This record gives sequence, C-alpha cells and structure tokens, in this order.
Amino acid sequence: KTNVVGDTLDGNLRIIGVAPTLPWQLDPTSDHHGYTVYFPITSDRAHYVQLLIRASAAPAVLLPAIRRAVAASAPDAVINTMHTLPQLMQQASLNRRAFTWLVVGLGALAFFMAVFGAYTIVAYGARLRVFEFAIRQVFGASRGRILTLTLRDDRRITA
Repeated sequence: KTNVVGDTLDGNLRIIGVAPTLPWQLDPTSDHHGYTVYFPITSDRAHYVQLLIRASAAPAVLLPAIRRAVAASAPDAVINTMHTLPQLMQQASLNRRAFTWLVVGLGALAFFMAVFGAYTIVAYGARLRVFEFAIRQVFGASRGRILTLTLRDDRRITA
C-alpha cells in the first residue's frame, strides 16, 4: 500500500504523515536505514527526544533560548545533554575509529614480532657458526664475504 496516511498502528495510533527516507544513524557511511515512528513531544510514548536545530548563530548563544523553549512546551522534560552536529558525528564514528586503531596496533605488533623472529633466527644461526667464521678469517676471508655468506644462508631459512 502506497498511501498509509489515516491508517492506524497498534489500533490506537493514527498515521498523520510520512517522512522521507532519512539516515537512521548519524554515521554518513552507514547504509542502514531503519523505520522510525515520530510521536508528539508531549506523548507518553516519547521517552527520548533528540532535537536537531539549524541556526546561523553560535550554539553557545542559542542554548539558553533552546532550554526556555523546551521548558515552555514540555515542563516535565529534562535536558540531559546538548551537542553540536559535528560533536554527534564524531561520537557516531568513534567505534569505527577505535576499531581502526586496534587493527593498526595489532598489525604493528605482528610486524615487530616478525622482525624480531627473523633477527633471532639469524642471530642463532650466526652464533652456531662462530667457529666456522673464525676459521674462514684465518684463511683470509674478509668480513664482507662472511657477512654475505651468513645473509645468503639465513635468507633461505627465513624465506
């Protein structure tokens, strides 16, 4: 059915209008669009209200006027917090940023563990061949030649 205006929900809630499709979350990268039912602010069903106000003035200037307007329309309403839209956008992306930093941190840890593992393999191999290196030096091998020999052999082990 395309026109639901006038129908009822739960038998006692009458649909008076349909809003266009809006992002369900403040996360602009989210593809999820949920279904939302809007109630009057004075309704018993409106337990949690979020007001998005567009204004050209600075938010700090508007806060007292917003508090007065809410108190006038709903005297029992309690204003817990007030945020600007950039603050809400930052809060909405907090989980994604935390997960990204976790993945970056674990990747860096894995990289350093791999480098340390390769170093220990090369150091262990060199330690086992100390006497061989001494004999090669006695017979005239240069340090560069011994280093080349060591790196070539250890490259095969670590590959």
